Amino acid sequence: MFHSGIITKLASDKSSAPVRAAAISAVTLMLEAPQTHAVLRALLPSIGNLIHDTSEKVRLTMVKMLLRIKKVKGIKFYHVVPVEHLLVRLAAEGQGSSNPTGGVASALTNLMQNSYFPQGDGVTGSEQVRRTLGFLVSHPLAAEVFYTNLSSHMSINSISKLAAMLLKCLSASVETEKKHVDMEQRAKKKTHRSSKKRKSSTKKQSKNGSVESDNDDDQSLSRGVEDEEESSASTTLIASNTALMASIAETICCLWESIGDSISERQNKACYEFLMDAFSGAVLTDVHTHFDEKANECVNDDESEESSSLKIQADCHRVCASLLRCAGRMPINAVVGLSNHLTTKLKHVKDDREDTNLAPHIALLCLWGKTDEVAVSLAKSISKVFGKSDIFSDENELAIMDESERHTRKRRQGGEAAVPSIPCLPASIALRVIGNILSGPDPSCIAARESILHSGVACNALFKSLEGAHRAAEKLLGINEINAHLFATADIELILTACESYGRLALHKQAATADEGMKLNDQAQTMMMWITNRVIPAFEHGRQELTPGIAELDISRISSVRSSMAPPGTIFTPQELDGSNEKRHSITFLNDGDVEEASVYAKASAISLVSSATIIFSEWLAVGGQGGNDIAFHATKWSDMLCLSSRDVQKDNSLPLARDELLPAFCRLAVQLVKCGINVDKLLQSILKSCDGIEEGGAEQCVVKKSVVAMLNIQAQKSCDNDVESNDIVPPIVELSKSYATSCDHEDVPDSADEFFDDEGCNPAVKTAFAAVCTNSFGCLALMNHLSRNVSKFIGDHGASADMPVGAAETIAFDLKCLIVLSSSTALSKGANGRKLKAEMQELRKKIKDYARSVVNKNKNEEMEAPLPFLTDVLSNMKSAIST
Repeated sequence: MFHSGIITKLASDKSSAPVRAAAISAVTLMLEAPQTHAVLRALLPSIGNLIHDTSEKVRLTMVKMLLRIKKVKGIKFYHVVPVEHLLVRLAAEGQGSSNPTGGVASALTNLMQNSYFPQGDGVTGSEQVRRTLGFLVSHPLAAEVFYTNLSSHMSINSISKLAAMLLKCLSASVETEKKHVDMEQRAKKKTHRSSKKRKSSTKKQSKNGSVESDNDDDQSLSRGVEDEEESSASTTLIASNTALMASIAETICCLWESIGDSISERQNKACYEFLMDAFSGAVLTDVHTHFDEKANECVNDDESEESSSLKIQADCHRVCASLLRCAGRMPINAVVGLSNHLTTKLKHVKDDREDTNLAPHIALLCLWGKTDEVAVSLAKSISKVFGKSDIFSDENELAIMDESERHTRKRRQGGEAAVPSIPCLPASIALRVIGNILSGPDPSCIAARESILHSGVACNALFKSLEGAHRAAEKLLGINEINAHLFATADIELILTACESYGRLALHKQAATADEGMKLNDQAQTMMMWITNRVIPAFEHGRQELTPGIAELDISRISSVRSSMAPPGTIFTPQELDGSNEKRHSITFLNDGDVEEASVYAKASAISLVSSATIIFSEWLAVGGQGGNDIAFHATKWSDMLCLSSRDVQKDNSLPLARDELLPAFCRLAVQLVKCGINVDKLLQSILKSCDGIEEGGAEQCVVKKSVVAMLNIQAQKSCDNDVESNDIVPPIVELSKSYATSCDHEDVPDSADEFFDDEGCNPAVKTAFAAVCTNSFGCLALMNHLSRNVSKFIGDHGASADMPVGAAETIAFDLKCLIVLSSSTALSKGANGRKLKAEMQELRKKIKDYARSVVNKNKNEEMEAPLPFLTDVLSNMKSAIST
């Protein structure tokens, strides 16, 4: 009975994660006594689902219990939690906000180590590789987390050997595919010769009668080759299985990176030399070249095979990126031919290739000490757009740093391997590379970013090249009918992308060099002021001049920031006039229709610049950056752009385009500000006011709901003992709701948040936000606290007087209707907040009841209406809610 109570009741307590964790710990302790095993064997599977508990503490305690069960004879841990669930959990620990090297992932790796990487005298390396490959094929996501944590439970020697064996498998797979290709080509040639012989024999047969065919052996050979290929594909490792090859390459990289800090120590010198020997030579270059060529072949495939080709291409890029990360851990002299291959690839990059991801290549060159040369090369590429010879600037000319050249000469004099000069890329590709490096989360982008940020030469070169984008943007914001011919949509994209990259680079530089706290530097402050004082007025000016037309422009594609609601697609097609030496631009749109007003460009560009800025500063706050009050102040002014757009809704269909771009960015920034403890009441009100035309059940309504819920949950976590006095989310929502709620003269009592609002002219965003508050436990508690203060103030101001001003009557009627809606909320039955809510509701009900009684007693000789509107319904609903 005691065991059953712990497992069936305490371990399943939904209201408290610490109770569940303590119950599992108690079960683990009971397993120390052999007498309990017979009873627990039947009970333990009932708590197996706790492996997926939302609390990390509970999950970790559960895995520790499974590790203890693993040592118990007669109980199998995979009978308590099936292996499939363990693998799903392991994969989940590496996704989302979970830590792939956290306690749960590490403990699960330890639990399943013997299954997927067995050890012992009788275990051969081939068996370990077989298990590894099987794991990568069946559960690649779980395998990635497993091998990331394997070094915590295995020796560096074992990890090094496994990485070397997997590299041999990868290299052998490439050789196998090459042999298969050669066999196919020989078979085709043989078949072709047989076909010629068959035609010759057919002619003879028509003249001389029946002649025996000579191509039977050849056909058998062809069938034999096909059968051999099918058999090899199922039993032999081959590079055509690109998904498996990508998993192998990433596993090699994870294994090496997991021991990267320890392998350079003196006691691990032998392992380091072993890895250098295994990876040195041309093996990395050969494998990388093979998959690079395979990825390029996929570009020219038929449209009917486009989806499979894209998948193969993505897998090949994963292989190449992983190999380059491995090469970055080796001296440049040790990897034969790879530097020449990279520079050759950079020379032949085409401007029209959108699938080009050069971040791994740039990261490798940076790791090999070529950070300054890479940055200067990218800066030269960008200066071609914003430099002296370009139409956007009359004075800007990038000065290439002599210091970088001196560093290069010193390295050559020191006897280091010479790397061919890094070629300039097309401007659009260079800006895309910089954008990926500054915002990409993958290890290649992080490595390149850190190298650039810690180099003064690199940062200065990029800053000087990107500064021209602000001057170009100034001209773009002031576009008119006279200078409109100077701009094409491709040029606009480059300007906006460069402005975004400048902001990211400024904030990254400040974060990398800040000694105490990440404060906003002068460049970031200047950018905020520029948007507030220049971009927003330009948008307002463009709105005043603009007649319907911006709807023809796909704003989401002009912006370098892709929102979750913006569809992909390319519309940029710059053209040149024939017979002219001067480059001129025409305007091309998605629907091939020209926009009559040039101010469309200014408005669309302003939208994109504000969207980029809000996202950049959101990311700054997310990594611990300071300056939240300044950001909130400026963002509130920027949000006027949403309000300005909403005024155009009856004149122009551009509103959805502008809001699709801006609404997710502003909501994201508001959530980050709440995380930093910054007051967002004005910003939140401005966002909700602007969404008076959103579609019911649409993506925008979903964004608003999720944002409000996220802000409430954040404040619930940050509030000490759920203190709701300082809540700044609910009051602005309630204040806006008052404008759209049904009239106080309306006699119908609302049963839900939907009935609370007037159907005509109601703002769907405000309605959605209010409903989100009423379904959130902390939101309901904050709403109850807000209403309690209002009602108590009303009672204190009016005493027992039966007469009240009209405004006061409307206010108290609204608050009491809110109480009726709140009384029907399901949050009343949710945990500690629900209990607090009921207690506060009971106290407020008593105040209302006492007030009504005092009014009646004082005015019992006079005819009067009810002391308060909806009094009977309020008291009845609150009583029912309290007793539930």
